[in-house]
Amino acid sequence: MKKAIILGAIFETIGILLVGSHATEITSTKIIDLADFAPIMEHLTLGLFCTLVIAFTWVASMTKLGLPVSTTHTVISGMIGFTLLELGGSALIGWGVGKTLLGWFASPFLGGILAFGIYYLVNRFILEHPEPLTRAYEWIPLLGGLSIGLWGFFIGWALRFIGGDMPLWADFVIFAGLFIVFGTFAKFVMMPYLRERRAFFEFGRFGHVMLEEHIEDANDVEMAVQRTEIQFKLLSILTAATVVFAHGLNNTQMLIGPLVGIWEYRLTGTIDPNVPETVPLWSLFFIVFGCIIGLTFFGQGVMKTIGHKITELNHPRTYTVQLSTAIILMFGTLMGLSFSLGHVLVGSVVGVGLVPHQRLKTSVDKKALIKIGAGWIATLIVSPLLTMALYAALRTAI
Repeated sequence: MKKAIILGAIFETIGILLVGSHATEITSTKIIDLADFAPIMEHLTLGLFCTLVIAFTWVASMTKLGLPVSTTHTVISGMIGFTLLELGGSALIGWGVGKTLLGWFASPFLGGILAFGIYYLVNRFILEHPEPLTRAYEWIPLLGGLSIGLWGFFIGWALRFIGGDMPLWADFVIFAGLFIVFGTFAKFVMMPYLRERRAFFEFGRFGHVMLEEHIEDANDVEMAVQRTEIQFKLLSILTAATVVFAHGLNNTQMLIGPLVGIWEYRLTGTIDPNVPETVPLWSLFFIVFGCIIGLTFFGQGVMKTIGHKITELNHPRTYTVQLSTAIILMFGTLMGLSFSLGHVLVGSVVGVGLVPHQRLKTSVDKKALIKIGAGWIATLIVSPLLTMALYAALRTAI
């Protein structure tokens, strides 16, 4: 658990600092028509402040209870709440609200469908094969190439976002290049080396990677399968780092967007959606500090819910969940949809849990899913209502 928290904190921080240190788009401009707030811009900044306060309170409370609610949808629903109270529905941007709702509903289903398909193939052609470790040698170049390629895509996207002139197709060139390079290296160098020495990856007590000799035993199929599953551990760690890095990239705008709006109004007296605003460095460290504290003191409950309570996970299932989540986040980034990491993860875990498996239970805990679903629905109701209440109270007091 401690290693997961440290890994998450490191790559979340990299994602936040990489994108957040440059110009960012104010989140509210996707949801609210700022022209309607022009005569009362101070009310907009008050609403953004209330949104951040309620988002922190709600997400922290639900996380402490082990429920993976979406920060993205908490913030957006809060902005919708105070806008409805102040100006009504005419001040909302319909396509922005619609894309948010589409991402909210679609992301868990997309994650579940993709995870089910990937894990079905992994289970069918690797784990259930008479010689699973040998078959794993054949598939690792492909699976590892996907993980490395996704790293390349998100790095390319980040470089393009922070002011580079890279076209969108360059992200896919980076993805394909890393996929081919790693896949070729693994296929023609790494895997022949392991086959020749009949070796497999093993992890030492302190997390270091070792090579152990594989002694075939026709009667010990269980041991062969267990050693095969261990091969997915390194891939799982690599892909999980990709997911957390992508989460840091995507959530930077969502977390800092309202803060940038408040900061710009304080400096200029207005908020211009056409002028990108440089994020003050102190706000980035504030966000990083909050993420680290949240992971350390609140995140363990959510980790247990997703990692243990929904269904039983092993290394191949964990890798599939992370790979599916990374692919869906990449798709959401390209389509401009507000996908929640928690929604995609939960959907992916359900997807792998429904694949028939010889050694693990093929089921999901319905009670756990009902609790998670209730948290998601409550977010869309409670967040705007609490934001509206706080906004009305402060507006009256001020």
